[in-house]
Parts: sequence; structure tokens; C-alpha cells
Amino acid sequence: MFIFILLTNKPLTEAWENFTKEFTKLTDECIPKSRGGVKVERRKPLCINGIALTKVKNKQQFFRRYLETVEGKDYDAFVKARNQAKRACRRAVRDFERNNAKETKINSKVFYAYARSKMKTEYWRFK
Repeated sequence: MFIFILLTNKPLTEAWENFTKEFTKLTDECIPKSRGGVKVERRKPLCINGIALTKVKNKQQFFRRYLETVEGKDYDAFVKARNQAKRACRRAVRDFERNNAKETKINSKVFYAYARSKMKTEYWRFK
């Protein structure tokens, strides 16, 4: 109703200016503003430790080098880094699960968080 009063009996340019002013004022008042660029960080899995993480990054670096050069020696270096990363990740998961099982009574929150994460399914992969 209020906007209708702004637009009646006025030339088109003046009515348009009044409408845009009122519209921007109302959008500033009523529409919530974003809080800025909240950066979402990727979290590493609970069971992966620093050693395994460095091995995985090392493997990725060797793979990038192999893709750039496509040489046999770079592929061999990548395979070696891949095997080390796989071994380190499996060892980290094994150690985490053993330690978690030992300390279940003392620190049950970590146990239930890990168990809950293992019970979730990712349906989008099967579409």
C-alpha cells in the first residue's frame, strides 16, 4: 500500500527512483546479510595421524611429477610413495582403533564418535 502511494500521480522517472529507493531500503532492513566469507576447512579423518598425512601428500606430489614427465623412473617413485602411504594409513587406522578400544571406558566420547562415523552410509555414491 505504501509503495502504491509513492508511485501515484508522479512522472515515470520520479516514480521509478522512489520505488528503487524504497525497495533497497526494505531489502537492507528485511533480508539478512551474510557474515562474510566463512571458510570451510576440510577435516582429516580421526584415525589419520601426521605421519600418514605427510606420506599421502608425498604420494600426491610424486603423482603430479609423474603426470608432468610420464617417465618410468617417476612412475616407480610414485608406486613406492603410494605403497608407503597405504601402509602408513593402514597402520594409523590400526593403531587408532586399538588405542580407542583400550580407552573406551575412560574416553567413551571418542569411541562413540568413531562408531557413529562408521555407521553412516553415503548414498550419493550409488546413484
